[in-house]
Amino acid sequence: MMRIVVILIALIALVCSGEWVYRSFIRPIDPMPPEIVALADHFDRNGIQVSPYAIRHGFRHSEVEAVAAFKVAELPIPFVVFVCPDKRSAAAQLDALRRDGETRAGQNGRMVLELGLWAEDAQDRALKIIELFNAFDGSQGS
Repeated sequence: MMRIVVILIALIALVCSGEWVYRSFIRPIDPMPPEIVALADHFDRNGIQVSPYAIRHGFRHSEVEAVAAFKVAELPIPFVVFVCPDKRSAAAQLDALRRDGETRAGQNGRMVLELGLWAEDAQDRALKIIELFNAFDGSQGS
């Protein structure tokens, strides 16, 4: 009986680790949704030249549909925007970031912005990016 329990636990662990490996390393990178392209245009029109690119993420699609990094020429590290399936999942993603100590994050519709560590050293730029992100009309990309 103990042998069966151990085998079942091992099988469950194998299935769970297989899903994680697939989501983290094997699944293709999700294409950038129209909202990301529209957001990049919004930043460019308002004085912050960005180069967005899709990045691999390990989230389930019920939590996050796509993730894009935005490289800004003067900044050492890109900032990240998560595109969630709906506003509720975006709020949950923002709450998770804040629980992890990320105070430079924001939500606009179904998108969540995470600035990262560089924001402490470039506060003026961080505030401008947050301001533009909050002012973005997400319906432009739909």
